[in-house]
Amino acid sequence: MSSLFQRRRIEVAGVLSLVFNCLLFVASFLTDPRGGNASTISRVIEILGLPAGAVAELLAGGAHGGTAQVIVMIGSSVLLYMGIAWIALRLFVRSPGRVQRSDG
Repeated sequence: MSSLFQRRRIEVAGVLSLVFNCLLFVASFLTDPRGGNASTISRVIEILGLPAGAVAELLAGGAHGGTAQVIVMIGSSVLLYMGIAWIALRLFVRSPGRVQRSDG
């Protein structure tokens, strides 16, 4: 596999992860967590944020302030979804192979 293609795949996974996290960030501000019955969208956003929240709690638990925990949560979320996007790209996007030309 071409190292250039592999680098491009990692870059695309990073961009997809950033876009996805920005959408989650905006959607989390648009939903009201204080409401008694949470909507389906707010429950999905909460579920998608659970892995990053668990990593943030593990790395920057009660010993650090709120800002450090938020930074760790955002970073772990970006890395987690970048890994998922990279695996999806690896499984479903084929590397361009060599084209064999016939001289006839």
